[in-house]
Amino acid sequence: MSLILTLEEQTAVGFTGKVNFLKKSDGQYLGVAHVREGDICFCAYSGKIGKKALVTAIIHEMDEYEEFKYVVEPEIVESSEGEFKLSISALKKVASSEFKKYKTLKKLRPPKSLHVIPNVKIFDPEVEMNYNNFLVLKSMTEYSKVEDIYKNTNLFEHEITECLVMLRKKGFVNVISKERE
Repeated sequence: MSLILTLEEQTAVGFTGKVNFLKKSDGQYLGVAHVREGDICFCAYSGKIGKKALVTAIIHEMDEYEEFKYVVEPEIVESSEGEFKLSISALKKVASSEFKKYKTLKKLRPPKSLHVIPNVKIFDPEVEMNYNNFLVLKSMTEYSKVEDIYKNTNLFEHEITECLVMLRKKGFVNVISKERE
């Protein structure tokens, strides 16, 4: 059963509790979604929290990036950082839209082993920088490896890809090495 179907089943009956995402092959814990009185209210997955984590889990499942199994646990769900309120119908719309963007940008994703750094010499104060570009550049101050940038930036994978492509085209990012460790 898919994550959307599992959540749909739980929200339809006004469930309160959590849905754990486990790796199908070995049962390793990957993430969790909390449901309170039939509304999805929290998710943590792949180093992300909130709606982005939930949609990322759905995209990974739809793209067969990861195979999940789900364990549903009824329990009291406490408020936590990154909490939101989302109905299953709204989730389906968001997930569908983001999956289309993901599929379009997937072929532009740079190799995981590539190392990149910001090119601070050419920053032009006249060029507007959006928030997503800022987050990617901020991640580059700590991580140069593309794989680490994807893991440690709280954006959808396709948003990171889009930013890296745009920043590279504008000359704001330099590729420094493919095999640097």
